[in-house]
Amino acid sequence: MDEAQIESIVDELKYFVDINTEKKTDKEIILEHFDEVIEYCDRYLVAEFLVKEAVYDPYYEEYISNNFSRLVSLIPAYDLHKFLGTLTEFSPNVIIENIDEIISDENIENFWNIFALVKGKNEDIDRLLNEKLRDGNNYFEKALIFQYLEKQRIENSRGAEVPDFKQKVSDKEKDIYAKTLNYIIRETLDETHTDYTDIRYLDEGVFSQVYQIGDKVLKIGSELHKYRIPNHRRLLQPLIRANYTLEDGKVFSSFQLFPLGNTYFSSEEKTDDKLYEVYKDCRKDGIILLDIKWKNLCKLLSDNVTTWKGKRVKISPDSVGLEGEAKGSPLKSGNIVYDDLDLIYRENDPDIPWVKMSDECKKLEQRYQNELREIQIKSNGMHGKHSGIDMDDGDDRR
Repeated sequence: MDEAQIESIVDELKYFVDINTEKKTDKEIILEHFDEVIEYCDRYLVAEFLVKEAVYDPYYEEYISNNFSRLVSLIPAYDLHKFLGTLTEFSPNVIIENIDEIISDENIENFWNIFALVKGKNEDIDRLLNEKLRDGNNYFEKALIFQYLEKQRIENSRGAEVPDFKQKVSDKEKDIYAKTLNYIIRETLDETHTDYTDIRYLDEGVFSQVYQIGDKVLKIGSELHKYRIPNHRRLLQPLIRANYTLEDGKVFSSFQLFPLGNTYFSSEEKTDDKLYEVYKDCRKDGIILLDIKWKNLCKLLSDNVTTWKGKRVKISPDSVGLEGEAKGSPLKSGNIVYDDLDLIYRENDPDIPWVKMSDECKKLEQRYQNELREIQIKSNGMHGKHSGIDMDDGDDRR
């Protein structure tokens, strides 16, 4: 920030406040009158000053510490990482002294952004964060629920087919759901020998948000369109998969816990043939992956079986919405599996929502039908006669 910009803050301040500038630098004047600076001066310049000047100046440390939440709220999201990162590195005591401000109901809207920016950089800060988040108030889980509700509100306003629960869920119901999530998260933290500050935010889509906890993945999202789905060895086997229902019977959210998979695919791996291999493996068993796309695939990091505390555990398929046992031997590490366990149907299901069929699924299904036609033509010369789904453009089911 150049001297002219700092000087302009002081000039603007003089217009509103009678100040004595004798023998004082502009920075000293700003510090002495920071409350007035915040009230009267250009918000952008004040934020710039905080990020580029005050955060590096030990004379401002006490003021920043005493006004932490107020100052954080002034800084745009794109600059917040720099401000908090600098504080964590050069003035960690400011973060330590404001742990209760960071983890407070009043600050729940900003919690995840602040938490993600200050964790993992200072052992004392991490220790305090973990202690606070393990003290039984379910604050971390409440923040995830807030984030989920805000995401649903935004997607709903954009026209997505997700419910807007922002004003419709009572605090009591949120607390009950937070306790449920807390149990799942605490058990997973203990199983993976990790703590809250190790949790990583991986991804978000229209319908879900994804978090990594050690070698497990937690998905929190909107209601599963299709809870009961056919089981298959090409489906990533879940430890937990459930819809959470409110007192009025409406589904508020879904939560799923999976083994961690490798979602990176090189350009050499991302071929139509590889995608078709996964699709066909399910399709020949009468199963349609309606939303198949590379984003919904991963490579196994271990065999496709459910494990807990290093041991294989038997999960009843019915308890996670899967119909029956998967046929054949479990796929081994390195194989590609489908990890988005929704919109999966048997080919004869009368309730398939064809409108939700991904572009990739349309192409793969057409390829599959063409293969069936060729096989039938070669085997008995029956031109144009085949079994399966007709993907002709005239199909009125889509």
